[in-house]
Amino acid sequence: KQASMYRDWVRQVARVPAQDMPGGASGEWVKRLLGGSWWHGSDMPEKVIQSGFKLPESVPRMGLRFGEPAGVSLSARPTKAAEFDRVGNMPIRVWPNVDPKSVLPAWSDEAAEPIMKAYLAALDTPYKQGSTIRDLLRQLTEEQGANLRYGVNQMAARDPNATTSFNQALSTKLGEQGVQGLIYNPHRYNEYELRVLDPKRAVPMELRGLPDRAVFE
Repeated sequence: KQASMYRDWVRQVARVPAQDMPGGASGEWVKRLLGGSWWHGSDMPEKVIQSGFKLPESVPRMGLRFGEPAGVSLSARPTKAAEFDRVGNMPIRVWPNVDPKSVLPAWSDEAAEPIMKAYLAALDTPYKQGSTIRDLLRQLTEEQGANLRYGVNQMAARDPNATTSFNQALSTKLGEQGVQGLIYNPHRYNEYELRVLDPKRAVPMELRGLPDRAVFE
């Protein structure tokens, strides 16, 4: 049944006119990429296959960064996905069960407004003794006599729990605007990454190692 639903979803993606896809001139590229195979690397692949993805387990353990929306990171490149867990386990093929029109290219003008709106709202996330993430960020910046960019860059190292809370709030605020996923620029670490914001929409399908290939030449 799951395989049949997945095939129906692929056909759904194929039926969406490229001009109706987010991203303007990038719509055709996003459509082709979204309808292909997606992979996730995990140090517990069997557990993911059995139980699915859950927060906070699906929050990236590698390279936690303040301002990266929480969710499930997928790659269109299977060997790149296998690198995510630092162990090199066989990657999991995953169905990103999202509305194709709800996936925004993160670099596009269309994504700028909802991302900024979500970012500003997530700063007001409560955190410790009546303070907010905004207060924590301001305190960190003032302590170092530095600018706001310094605080943003240092937050993950100084307070990973606050960073995780903010990133989860960021995904929630994006979801409230109808955004279900973000595709990142493929030149960013050459990962061809799709971030599925709601882990329940990332459906693990199978373990199946494949030789890597160029996604689009």
